[in-house]
Formats: sequence, structure tokens, C-alpha cells
Amino acid sequence: MEPILGALSYGMAGDLGAEIRGVHAALAQRGYGDSGGGNGLSLGELVLLNLLYELTVWCTSIVSVCANGAVLHARNMDYSLDVDGEKFPIQNTTADVEFYRDGEVLYEATTFVGYVGVLTGQRRGKGPGQEGWSVSVDEREYLNNDEIPSALEGLMDNLLSKKDGGLPVGFMLRGTIEAYGAYAEALPVVASQPLVAPAFIIIGGTEPGEGAIVTRDRDGPDNSRDEGVWSLSEEAWYRVETNYDHWLGAEDVEKQEDLDR
Repeated sequence: MEPILGALSYGMAGDLGAEIRGVHAALAQRGYGDSGGGNGLSLGELVLLNLLYELTVWCTSIVSVCANGAVLHARNMDYSLDVDGEKFPIQNTTADVEFYRDGEVLYEATTFVGYVGVLTGQRRGKGPGQEGWSVSVDEREYLNNDEIPSALEGLMDNLLSKKDGGLPVGFMLRGTIEAYGAYAEALPVVASQPLVAPAFIIIGGTEPGEGAIVTRDRDGPDNSRDEGVWSLSEEAWYRVETNYDHWLGAEDVEKQEDLDR
């Protein structure tokens, strides 16, 4: 599998695959590569890391507006990876990364060493029309005829979505945060870009009312309850997302947790 996984880096959009290979080379120079036959990271393992969301995540996010109009965006990052049946403490590789353009910080991401997408990020404000915005991603759990799709079913759906142009959510968000400087521009993009896997995308801006939870299917927002984009309003000063569709009742969530087990 290693040669196949490593080769996937050459088919990634833009410069992302080259960045993964660059990270691998930099780790090898510091003695953390796999060339010596030790426990270093291989290129294929780094490719897998960059499918982190599509493999295993949970998390909780909240976006809210204060009485003075300031927008707050917060999250936890309880990501984990199973390695040989044990939980790998991926939180120990957390890093705050700044991305520059023309000598100035364009946006920032809280991420994991070796991951080149954006699952938690903030575009810096640069003035009118470039006020900045923030984003985080939570895993989306969902009910489908009272059954959670098997790992094989989910993988096949993800592969078909990738074949049709879907992107891993972290790659899509990195491209979006690089291209758009304001909440009003970014929201319709994160709501509509095809994805490999379903997700909750939480987005915040800088003005009162600029905050929303986007419940994503692979091909767009889930508007089955007309709340695929669940925004802040005068009546709702906060929105919080765990890993369940916000319209589910307590009995539905309990049923889903039982299915998870």
C-alpha cells in the first residue's frame, strides 16, 4: 500500500501534494523519516494524515455574538488516530501556522504537523471588503434509515464523490481561505463546494449576525429541514455544533449513539 499512498500525493490539487512531499523531506533531514528503517513517518503515512477528517474526527464548535457586536468562534480538537490498536496522541503534534502573501500574514491555521489542509483557520482582516473570517470543522454523524453506513459503504461513497470532483474538506477550506477575504464571500463557497465526505463547517465573521453552522452533504448543504445554513440572528445569539444534526431530538441522538456502539 505504501507506494500507492505515496503516489497519491502527485495527484493532489495545486501545490498540496508537493507540500506533503516537502514535509516528508524536511522530517527525513531531521531524522524523522522512514529511510533509515526506523519508526519515522513514510510519505504514505503523511498522505493518510492529510485524510484525517475523512478517517476519524469528532470535535465541538461554537460561534456567538456578544452584546457589543463582537463575534466569538471557539472549538475543541479531540482528534485521534488508532495506531496498532492504540490511540496516537496526535494533539502532541499541534502547531499554529501562519501563511504569508507579499510579506504579510494572510491567514492562520491551528493544525497538526504534516497536515497541509485547514480544519481550523482565521483569515486576517485587511480593510473594507477584506474584513476577515474564521472557520472550523466538526465530524458529521448522521442517520440513514436507522443505520450508520458501514466503513466500506462510506469509503465507496467518498471515492465516488472524489471521482465526481469532491475535495477533502481541509483542502477545500484552505483554497477558500486563501481566495476570499470576507465572510459574505466565503459562506456560499463553503456551503456549495463538492466534498469527499459530509461535514459540519462552522464559520464566523466580524459583524453582528455573521456566523453560521453549515450542515454539509457531499454535494451541498443539507436542506432537508430548510436549515442547511443555520445562521446567527437577532433571536439566536449563538450556535453550537457537536457531531449531530442540530434538528435531531434527544431520542434521535440517543438512537444514533447506540448505533455507534
